[in-house]
Amino acid sequence: MSKRVAALLLMLGLTLNACSHRSASSVMPANGSPSGVPAGLIQRTGHIVLPAGSPIDPATLTVSNSLGSGRVSPSGGFALNAFPDGPQYAAVRNASGKLVMTAFLSDGEPDASVHSTAQTMLFFALGGFALPSTLQLQVLAQIGTLAKEQNLEGALSAALVSTGSDPLGSNKPAIGAAIQAGVPGVRPASAQRRPAGARRVPKGLTFDPS
Repeated sequence: MSKRVAALLLMLGLTLNACSHRSASSVMPANGSPSGVPAGLIQRTGHIVLPAGSPIDPATLTVSNSLGSGRVSPSGGFALNAFPDGPQYAAVRNASGKLVMTAFLSDGEPDASVHSTAQTMLFFALGGFALPSTLQLQVLAQIGTLAKEQNLEGALSAALVSTGSDPLGSNKPAIGAAIQAGVPGVRPASAQRRPAGARRVPKGLTFDPS
């Protein structure tokens, strides 16, 4: 596993751990229904979609973002306060506090799954967080078109059907290798071949589906 991928996984874990500590005082009721939604926020509802064969009990999970956290029902449903303007980063942890899934939750993508987790990991690996907000949304929308994104989904699914209290942490080599394989398919648009004499103007990122 490259140093870059190892650093990504470490950063992801540290960031999510910090978020969970900040939001510990705002845990919602066990039924997933908030006692009140502050002005300017919305109640985000969705589901945890575990891969077939996963031994994880949804009721043991907690979903958190920068505003608070919500418990997950036995059927996988959850609710938590969220900002209304755009996708918001969220993490799913088990009773041991270990990372299970991640997602950028929105009206269009309300659920946490291996797809949302792969999308999030590749977004961080590509440094998408450092781009202007409009480009961040473009990158996020196109990550799923990468052919090798499905390989990462496969590695995550295999991890989540395994036993143990730290499914992703216990499978870091396979997950890290899948992340590393997915990143080379992306290159700066300014580096693409252009006709002779054409003006070179960077236009964000372009995804090579090969």
